[in-house]
Amino acid sequence: MSTSLTDTNNSHDATFDFGELEERVVFCIENFSNCIETSKDICVKESTKKIKDQRLKFHEF
Repeated sequence: MSTSLTDTNNSHDATFDFGELEERVVFCIENFSNCIETSKDICVKESTKKIKDQRLKFHEF
């Protein structure tokens, strides 16, 4: 049973990066009003920071 539990955790970590990319795009779209077209990289940086904060909270559990 512990092997099955470990496999579940590993597959979650493996797919988390894909979710992170999706979250970043969604965050950018939702907050596009805050993003000036000439500095979209700021939006990406902000969303990356938010996701890193969420990841830290995720790992605390």
